[in-house]
Amino acid sequence: MRDAPESRVVFFGTGEFAASILSALGAANELMVVGVVTQPDRPSGRGQRVSETVVKRTARALDLPVFQPLRLKSSTFISAMEGLQPDYLIVADYGRILPRAILKVAKIAPINVHPSLLPRWRGASPIQRTLLAGETITGVTTICMSEEMDAGDILLQTDVPVDSDEDCGALAQRLAEIGGDLAIRTARLLSIGEVQPTPQFEEDATYAPPIRSDETILRWSEGPIRCRNQVRAFSPKPGAFCCFNGRRIKALDLQIGGSCEDGLPPGMITAVTPDGVFVAAGSGIAILRRVLPAGGREMEASAWARGARIVRGLRFDPITPEERG
Repeated sequence: MRDAPESRVVFFGTGEFAASILSALGAANELMVVGVVTQPDRPSGRGQRVSETVVKRTARALDLPVFQPLRLKSSTFISAMEGLQPDYLIVADYGRILPRAILKVAKIAPINVHPSLLPRWRGASPIQRTLLAGETITGVTTICMSEEMDAGDILLQTDVPVDSDEDCGALAQRLAEIGGDLAIRTARLLSIGEVQPTPQFEEDATYAPPIRSDETILRWSEGPIRCRNQVRAFSPKPGAFCCFNGRRIKALDLQIGGSCEDGLPPGMITAVTPDGVFVAAGSGIAILRRVLPAGGREMEASAWARGARIVRGLRFDPITPEERG
């Protein structure tokens, strides 16, 4: 027998991060997920085939009812949510701001699970922005939701160290596992009145807007640390890219080398060895270890260089005015 009545939960989410949290909620004895809200099915990929969200597939596997409203303010959808009589809304990686009419459906609280130490990195891309900034500490925060993006009072928060070799996919998975546990603990403590909401300090807020396509281009002039941060932040998708002779190359593994000779233009290849392709990057050296050429397969950078007949003194295509010289 359970020690306490189950709290009723409606979950809102869309992507992989959210799907992992939904799985954790579905396995929690003290919670009963009574509905899952996710984005509508949309065309995606080169063939523009209509695809379901990861959360929808997860909800079906858990035999949970799924809602995919086009309009969150529609009276039909609001009535459906009210009919579920949720104690909590738990929201993660949903991609839309919930209106007041939906937030107030929760009898106890609408909870958002956010993968950063709020108020740092409010917005759509907190994990990528954390890695792009080269930060070594991140975390997960639960907040009591307001109509403002990620601005509600903090409920619980936990620090998480960032491993120096961790990319966005690995860090997101780890934060999702922590986030699922934190969401369950937040609901449990709210149910017994043992959480004191704490307002965020607005002056400390920073923002994580969606990633622009131009941000995924490696700019050798910005140095090897920045280039490595780009590869980590944009792996596994959308990826960090450079170009050689007009062909796009996806950088899968990029390491930081030593200092660069004075006067070498950014993007110039200084060496090709079994360890990789060494590239002048600002005042330092970036070492491409693994790459994915356009239309090709993943390979060691040294193997790509041999096939493309790349030698010392050649250059990657310049992007910035500094690289063009």
